[in-house]
Amino acid sequence: AFRGLINIPLTQLTKTHHSMIGSDVFKSLALVKAVLDEHCRIIAAEEPRILTHADDCQDPPACKADWHGVWWNGMGQYLLDGRNPQPYDEAVRCFKLEMEFGRMGRGCKEGMFRLIDEGSAFKHADHFIDKLCNQLVTKLHL
Repeated sequence: AFRGLINIPLTQLTKTHHSMIGSDVFKSLALVKAVLDEHCRIIAAEEPRILTHADDCQDPPACKADWHGVWWNGMGQYLLDGRNPQPYDEAVRCFKLEMEFGRMGRGCKEGMFRLIDEGSAFKHADHFIDKLCNQLVTKLHL
């Protein structure tokens, strides 16, 4: 149930909702939304780094520059769009299908896609929510 609340903007929760879920849950909801919003902005702004270029990479500095640009123009837009922000999974799907990767070699692009698919940065949100849910259950004796 708590995960469902996370998708509802706080501005849509009324005083009645607040009293129904209680202060502890409401405070936790506000905290998780703030942390997830900050995490989303970090993900959008800080692309995963290319640590090693693939053998087919013809111009590593250009590859790195294009990866940075395409990340910001793709993931930045998908995650931070003020009218239609996308959840992580959808943002990654759109990023892979819709973006042009300029001077990136195929091997570099595939390597970065594998890194994204491993999802350590994206899975942070799920781990944080799970931890908070467990803390709420303990605190509320559910």
